[in-house]
Amino acid sequence: TGPLNIRGSNYGTEVGGNWLMIDTTSFTGAPAVDLGTAADKGDLIFGGALAGGTLNISALSGAGKVRTDTGGTGVRTLAINQASDTVFSGGFLAHVSGGGAVRDLDVIKTGAGVLELTGTSGKQTTSSGAGDPTLNLIVNGGTIRVSGAGDIGPASVTNVSIGAAGTFEWDTTSGIKTIANDISGTGALLKSGPNNLVLQGSNSFSGAATVTGGFLVFDSLTAEDGAPSVALNGGSLALGSSFAGNTATIGSLSGTTGTQISPNFGATTGVKTLQVNQTVDGTYAGVIGGGTGSRDLAIVKNGLATLTLSGANNFGGTTTVNAGTLRIGNKNALGAFQGGRPVTQVVVASGGAVDFNGVVDATYGYTIAGAGPGGAGALVNLAGPIGNNFAQTSNILLSADATIGGTGDWSLLTNAYNATSLDLAGFTLTKAGANTISLVNTTTTAGTVNIAGGTLALGGSPNGAGADASLAAFTLNNTAGASLLVNKNSSIGSLAGGGGSGGNVAIGGAATLTVGAIGSNTSYAGVISGGGNLIKTGVGTLELTNTNTYTGATTVSNGVLKASANGALGSAAAGTTVNNGASLELAGGLNYTTAEALSLNGAGFGAPGSTGALFIDDGGSAAFAGPIAIATDATIGAFNGSTLTLGGSIDKNGTTVTFLGNGSATNTININGGVTGTLPNSDLIVDNVTTNLNSLAVYAGPTFVRNAGVLNVNATGDLSTTAITLGDSGTGDMNQIAGSNVFVSGGAGVGDLLVNPGSTYSLAGGTLDFGDTNAGTQEVGVGSGNGASVMQIDGAFNFTGGTLINVSTINQATFTQQGGDFVIGVDGGLDVNDANLTRALTTINGDFNQTGGSLSVDIFGNTVRGRSGEAGDDFFNVGDPLTYITDSDLLYVTGSATLDGSVDVQIASGVERQPWCWYDVVYANAGITLGGSFSVNGGAGIYRILYTPDGQI
Repeated sequence: TGPLNIRGSNYGTEVGGNWLMIDTTSFTGAPAVDLGTAADKGDLIFGGALAGGTLNISALSGAGKVRTDTGGTGVRTLAINQASDTVFSGGFLAHVSGGGAVRDLDVIKTGAGVLELTGTSGKQTTSSGAGDPTLNLIVNGGTIRVSGAGDIGPASVTNVSIGAAGTFEWDTTSGIKTIANDISGTGALLKSGPNNLVLQGSNSFSGAATVTGGFLVFDSLTAEDGAPSVALNGGSLALGSSFAGNTATIGSLSGTTGTQISPNFGATTGVKTLQVNQTVDGTYAGVIGGGTGSRDLAIVKNGLATLTLSGANNFGGTTTVNAGTLRIGNKNALGAFQGGRPVTQVVVASGGAVDFNGVVDATYGYTIAGAGPGGAGALVNLAGPIGNNFAQTSNILLSADATIGGTGDWSLLTNAYNATSLDLAGFTLTKAGANTISLVNTTTTAGTVNIAGGTLALGGSPNGAGADASLAAFTLNNTAGASLLVNKNSSIGSLAGGGGSGGNVAIGGAATLTVGAIGSNTSYAGVISGGGNLIKTGVGTLELTNTNTYTGATTVSNGVLKASANGALGSAAAGTTVNNGASLELAGGLNYTTAEALSLNGAGFGAPGSTGALFIDDGGSAAFAGPIAIATDATIGAFNGSTLTLGGSIDKNGTTVTFLGNGSATNTININGGVTGTLPNSDLIVDNVTTNLNSLAVYAGPTFVRNAGVLNVNATGDLSTTAITLGDSGTGDMNQIAGSNVFVSGGAGVGDLLVNPGSTYSLAGGTLDFGDTNAGTQEVGVGSGNGASVMQIDGAFNFTGGTLINVSTINQATFTQQGGDFVIGVDGGLDVNDANLTRALTTINGDFNQTGGSLSVDIFGNTVRGRSGEAGDDFFNVGDPLTYITDSDLLYVTGSATLDGSVDVQIASGVERQPWCWYDVVYANAGITLGGSFSVNGGAGIYRILYTPDGQI
């Protein structure tokens, strides 16, 4: 059990000299073996009895050799269980005889001590023996260190195996040492010392390689087959020429400052790729360097753990993250910046992520895919916020659906706030995490953006332009904290999602959000807030189903904006404008009580006849309280059995408003807030819809009812218009009930009231007044000007009640009065003693059939002058020369007149009467039948009903 010292002064060649042969398997005790010094040494020889056997020793030192040059073939094993450190300057020699007998040697090192090899090991031959023996250096415990001028022998002979508890260290002093020996195992490989160690073998070693000095160089495609982890703690790593255009794979990477990973070994051309399979979190603080000439490096990150790169790296190849997280610890961590920041520089595959780690000015381009580790994102910032005044990510391309997120804010922002790009390539980008990510001066291509958490901001704050995402569909999850923030003028292709829990939109006070360019139909249930403006564009429908609070203007420039909640258009501060070719739709059941001001233009979006600038079409009922300005000719519609109630005023100064339906008998529009229009041509059209006028309507333009439309002037409604036409296209009906007033103010010639065939005007109550309001003396029978109003009845005029006032001419084959009061009124006096007298105050071109009601002549104002007679009724003082004109009466009927109601002449108190004058009340060419009463109240003079030219009464 004591030491075994083998030495002598007669040490000769490797086959002679001083030696001790162990040729038995019964050698026990595991002594410590010392093979002497360089001047006094001996060899330890394994005899044939140890072929297949093991010699156990407790230490090995000295300058002699350990040899296998005697006995038969087979493997001899030297087991060294060494607790202390020793230096062995001899060598291990496996033997092949001249006859080809191979005697292999396995050296197994255990124990915690260091066995330092400074000599040369390898192959021993006798004469010219052919073939190679095998020398296996096996480190199962402690360390085998090769140092100084030590050498383990040729690759054809020596192999190294490093057990889990063992370390194999290379600590030679200078120059470049190339070994092609195979290294296997799972233990530790330590490269120390200043020289470079070049590995060219087929190495399945998968343990931990640590470099504390010089370079460890992989220079064969199998040199790192086992993908060992690499720790560069004072030493560096290089890839040799074999990897030009190829990939070297290692396990986890770590390292300190002052180290490097370099392509500058071997070939002068080509990109060499280092693939890191990171299984434990680690930081590499050294430099990953670009090469000289056209040599360069590319990095591939695999493994689920996090690798942090904190050095100022200058490699020019691509960085690829296939799995786990690559964390930026320096603005140059991912290599030298490439011009234009191409998206090909950094590629993040599904399952991988890049963490910006709060680092500013890391302005790389990225191609990304997947949701990243744990769904946090393929691009994240898991550290403090990156201020919006720092350049960051420049350009992003999606290669598949991808997620971005984190906990710290970051931006898509480049130097000087220049243009950036987000190329969705038709995929979906999901914003996750609680942070804010800003798109600054960003153009986005077609695809989908989903905000699942935190805030996606469009535009910088305070600097940097907004985002053009007009080709992208935006969806917000109904999740607390999920939001879209619009800092600067920006556009998105569509807007959907949101709800009672979250998914809201905030528009900054100086910003405008334009939505809808892709033309899809979407519904948004979140809340839009802020002081900015909203523009709806594109051919689709955007439905807003929540009460919004933004205070800016709303503009519908194309397609349809559908309001399904009170306040959907924001506060009433700035109002809503609907441009030509666009529509605002109200949902059935909506009572929009917010007094939102509307400015309407055009006939709406969609097929003509089934839409409007403002409309409802779902068969329900909706009410809108705000004032409406008809900025240019515009249409308001109710379709498919719907009812629309308008509570605000409708102002159409010089423009036309059309109330439109599409054939359903139950389409209804209620006008409760009145209609105005002081400029000429302020027309009102009722087309294929029932329109109820329930308030005052006063406008300087005609009224048309067409295509089965119906205009009801109700008890609470008054209408003042220049003319009314029923049925200019198709048929149209108009109804008046008790309490209503229709005032047709002026207008010359046919068209003041035109009822076309198939159409009906029903005067069942109220007043139909043709508006003779001349303040001076009335000149009866003037063909144009004051009082020259016409009723052209080619359809039906149902006069069953109410009051008809001041019509000049009624053109109807038979004008029938069934009830009500037919008033021929004069305000300002009556003057028939005038050269301009050409016709009666009211003329019926046809028969007059009064079956009920009253015919009233009401005279108000100043002097009333009639025809003065001297010798009889054939002499009248009407100008000079004297002319008898038989049709110059208050009511002139070209046909017959049947008066079965009452005829009443009422002269107001205070009117100056001329008792010597004759006043002709009614004249009929074809005779008069008077079946009712005839009375005169308050008048002096003679009042006649004539029906023949000779003056018969």
